[in-house]
Amino acid sequence: MTEKILAVIFVFIKSVIEVSGYAGITLLMAIESACIPLPSELIMPFAGYLVYEGTMKLFWVATAGAIGCNLGSLVAYEIGYYGGRPLVEKYGRWILLGRRELHVVSEKAAALISGRRVLVTGAGGSIGSELCRQIQGFGPEVLYLLDHD
Repeated sequence: MTEKILAVIFVFIKSVIEVSGYAGITLLMAIESACIPLPSELIMPFAGYLVYEGTMKLFWVATAGAIGCNLGSLVAYEIGYYGGRPLVEKYGRWILLGRRELHVVSEKAAALISGRRVLVTGAGGSIGSELCRQIQGFGPEVLYLLDHD
């Protein structure tokens, strides 16, 4: 069963790259990075094979893949930023997420963090600072921030 699914996905990936070249790699990697299950483990090795054959250039394959990853991540971020929790509550059932799963996560996080001392390493980076902001909302006794810079 899995082999049949992967074969269909691989034929799709191969067709897109053959028809649209570097733009196809960008598109496919954007789809993968936007949290749509299209495995980059099939996209980039095929592109690498085309580099080996001399059909494509390594620099442009890598660049197209990196641009695609960033574009897809940007799309996922924008959906999360502007849609947020209400979007997941409304449409999450289509990706097997619902209100119950969201509330369980919030309740468990609050129970673990509330009234305790919490240490966050890497707190100076963009992800660490956002993590600290969210942790602070759960009411820790003390929030220790650590960064190596």
